[in-house]
Amino acid sequence: MLEYLSLGHMEEVDENSVDVKNEHFYIPHHHVIKESSLTTRLRVVFNASAKSSSGVSLNDTLMIGPKNQDDLFAILLRFRSRNIAVMSDLQKMYRQVNIENKDRNFQKILWRDNPSSPIKTYRLCTVTYGTASASYLATRVLKQLAIDESSNFPKASEVLLHNFYVDDVLFGADTSEESEKLIPELQELLCSGGFKLHKWCSNEKSVLERAIKTEDSKNSCEIIDAKSIKILGLEWEPALDEFYCNFEISNDGDLPTKRTILSSVSKIFYPLGWLAPFIIGAKILIQSIWTFQISWDDPVPEEINKKWTVFRDQLHHLKSICIPRRALLPNATKIELHAFCDASEKAYAAVIYLKSINDSSISVKLLTSKTRVAPLKTVSIPRLELCSALLLCHLVQAVRNSLKIQIDSTYAWTDSMIVLSWLQSESSRWKTFVANRVSEIQSVLPSEVWNRIRGKENPADCASRGILPSELKSHSLWWAGPSWLCENNIDYSNHHPFCEDALREERKKTTCAVGIVPLELSIIDKYSSFAKLLRIVAWCFRFLHNAKSPSNKTKGFLTTLEIKCAKNALVKIVQNQELASELNILRKGKPLNSKSKIISLSPFIDENGLIRVGGRLKNASISMDQKYPILLPKNHRLTEMIVRYFHEKYLHAGPTLLLSIIRKEYWITSARSIVRHIIWKCVKCFHQKGQTANQFMADLPRSRVQPSRVFSRVGTDYAGPFLIKPRRGRGTQRMKCYICVFVCFTTKAVHIEIVGDLTSEAFIAALKRFIGRRGKPTEIYSDCGTNFTAADRELRRVVASLRKDEPVNKFFMEESIRWKFNPPAAPHFGGLWEAAIKSAKL
Repeated sequence: MLEYLSLGHMEEVDENSVDVKNEHFYIPHHHVIKESSLTTRLRVVFNASAKSSSGVSLNDTLMIGPKNQDDLFAILLRFRSRNIAVMSDLQKMYRQVNIENKDRNFQKILWRDNPSSPIKTYRLCTVTYGTASASYLATRVLKQLAIDESSNFPKASEVLLHNFYVDDVLFGADTSEESEKLIPELQELLCSGGFKLHKWCSNEKSVLERAIKTEDSKNSCEIIDAKSIKILGLEWEPALDEFYCNFEISNDGDLPTKRTILSSVSKIFYPLGWLAPFIIGAKILIQSIWTFQISWDDPVPEEINKKWTVFRDQLHHLKSICIPRRALLPNATKIELHAFCDASEKAYAAVIYLKSINDSSISVKLLTSKTRVAPLKTVSIPRLELCSALLLCHLVQAVRNSLKIQIDSTYAWTDSMIVLSWLQSESSRWKTFVANRVSEIQSVLPSEVWNRIRGKENPADCASRGILPSELKSHSLWWAGPSWLCENNIDYSNHHPFCEDALREERKKTTCAVGIVPLELSIIDKYSSFAKLLRIVAWCFRFLHNAKSPSNKTKGFLTTLEIKCAKNALVKIVQNQELASELNILRKGKPLNSKSKIISLSPFIDENGLIRVGGRLKNASISMDQKYPILLPKNHRLTEMIVRYFHEKYLHAGPTLLLSIIRKEYWITSARSIVRHIIWKCVKCFHQKGQTANQFMADLPRSRVQPSRVFSRVGTDYAGPFLIKPRRGRGTQRMKCYICVFVCFTTKAVHIEIVGDLTSEAFIAALKRFIGRRGKPTEIYSDCGTNFTAADRELRRVVASLRKDEPVNKFFMEESIRWKFNPPAAPHFGGLWEAAIKSAKL
């Protein structure tokens, strides 16, 4: 942290001048010790993902930004294509990029140089590793530096643009002279932007030493004199100019789980696929683990454990494998790419070799490979072979885009005759799965470059089926391809007999005769609103009028006359299209054919040339449109627009009303059907007429459905009051009376008794009269009184009082009558007598 202060990468914040209202953020930090580092073993780590008091972290508000540098795959491929390889590293790359003063408050930290000192607030002045946007900001500065200085340092700018991966640079040259010129140029370019390269390394150490001597002390190089160094995740021995394998998977004695297996396999990092024959076994193993549907920390089944133990125990054999960095011969006169693909039931793979030829020798080196695990769903071997060819197509395209060298020829090889037959035919001939992949493959690798190879000589077979590490080191087929690939004269004849098995994927052909009808779009078809269409046509007529009569231009809003002229013009277009024969006959003054559909309407042509419907209303004092409506055909877009216009104008009128409104101006043939059709299609009407779900009624109670004597089970209720005169004559005062209704549960027969008042004695008297006429009931049902409205206070009071009245209950007990009350606030239980009261009132 003292280094941060001394270099100006951090500054102290005056706490007295801090405005707490301004936005700011405090970043937690701690130290990390990295033993493998050659220069900075102790590093400070800043955690900008830590949540603040508001629950939001700094990284939550920052954007990551796009990628500014080439892929790791492309950089490593180019690193293998030069005779002399050079590697270096930018010193404190992130901290060489300053940030705006206003943004530094978001990078505050708390720190003190010793435990006895008070804690102080500082803020970081440069791009901080740990923030989401750090990588983008730093690499974008490097990219801009290369663009700005491209005219002064053309070659170094190319290196800066295409050979940097974060702060590491891997580049090279074919000769020592080129390297000695490029190194100082690259240093000078980066120094102009405030960056410095250090930790230099090369397979030709003398090149670096001579490059140092040509530079002043300010830009002197720090040369790493180590046996092996790590570059972009790979171990490289500069003296031997070879990559080698150096990784181990610890065995802690615990049973492996899905988590530990996946974590261990992820440590095997070889982006160019050199160890694909071994790693494919781990991929297949991981796929099989997923089929058991176990959690992350559950021990894997015994059969998986055995396979994993075999895999893990074979890892130590990889340490003896060395891969030459240099893939090209010096002064190569011809360079070829040879690409192989193959598939098995478990996986499919693609592998590419780089063949270089100079005046004295031929070299074939493994360049890169890719593998994919076959899907769990069963796929035929020919289709998997086709997938491997597609994988090879993508890999060849990536290699071509990455290598900055001239490739003279590209050859593709497969041992599948079915795939070759597919690729030598048009893609449209095959079914969708095959056709899509054949089309994509042919766009990159045409059929002319495809050749057949025997299965035993196909190096991609090693990656699709797998090889143990103990066999991999000495497996010449994998590292150098088939033996005949080193020969000068190879038979590239790609004329192979067609395989009949390929026809299984042939698309069934159908013949379809299509007649093309010329489509003429009129102005009516361009709009969906009748009102808008009228205005547009009216404006067009005004434009024509003003163009013809510049001295008498019409201005302002559209007039009613202009709208009417537009309407007549549109109707005339429709009648000319749909009623052309009738229109020609009427213009000549001849009678219509007896088979004409409109002959019953007595049509005639008015002064505007429109067909109108005749009638007997000549002497009526109504408008011309009402006497003789304009005739419109039903199956026309304008007719639908007019119906929809009137339907919406008159607040979504129903069929009958809408029909009567339209007929005041237009007569549409078969109008009722089109009116109903437009209303049926109206979304608003559909929503308004939507029916809610109906209540599903429960079963009728037992007392309603079991046979019994008439009036054996009855329901009773009061209605009233009614005002009556006890006798005739003048001066007679009206008096109140009520009716007591008894309804039979079996036959729905109704018995009505008049009650003079609401006392219990009056009710008992009414009940005795009912019994005297109809017989004694066994059960009487009634409301409990709470369901009456506020206006019927007296009825509510009497029914409630009858429930507790002693004389009533005594009478019921003596007569052996059971009185049952409905639940409170449930009037639907008494629907039977409520309906009877309604009928009685009528």
